[in-house]
Amino acid sequence: SNIYVSAIVFGGTPRSLLTLAELGQFEICTSQAIRQEVERTLRQKFEWPQERIDLACSPLWAIAHNVEAEPFLAITDDPDDNRILECAVAGKAQAIVTGDDDLLRLKNFEGVEILKARAFSSVMRPFRTASSVTLTTSYNHKAGKIALSVRFDRRPSSVSVNSVASSVKHQAIV
Repeated sequence: SNIYVSAIVFGGTPRSLLTLAELGQFEICTSQAIRQEVERTLRQKFEWPQERIDLACSPLWAIAHNVEAEPFLAITDDPDDNRILECAVAGKAQAIVTGDDDLLRLKNFEGVEILKARAFSSVMRPFRTASSVTLTTSYNHKAGKIALSVRFDRRPSSVSVNSVASSVKHQAIV
């Protein structure tokens, strides 16, 4: 959960990785327990109101593969760390990306490699050299569903909106 919180609050390498996930370069897995921990951290540690948490987290949860992970592990002393391991196993993940020292000390769990964000970013580096990228996303808002497809070319100032679809009665594209 620390990678999600870092990406949302601070940006940097964790945010870059989530952008690659949004672009479909890899799939992220999450569980109800992880989502609750992220939202609890934003609320308690950073004192974010629920509306801001929803705005920040909804797009992330929309692209994540949600797995049903039952609490069954007691590998670490921290129950939240055990929820991460359970999610990785249930989601058949190839890697866990974390900044948590207890998890990083494990290095590998049931064939799942445990890496820092920078190490995983190095693995993903070849995907960041594409000449163009198309981002397609949708967002469920209380007013309706919004879908957007945008192509980004490496040339400066070259962005084209391919399609915008919405079930929102009143909309604004800014």
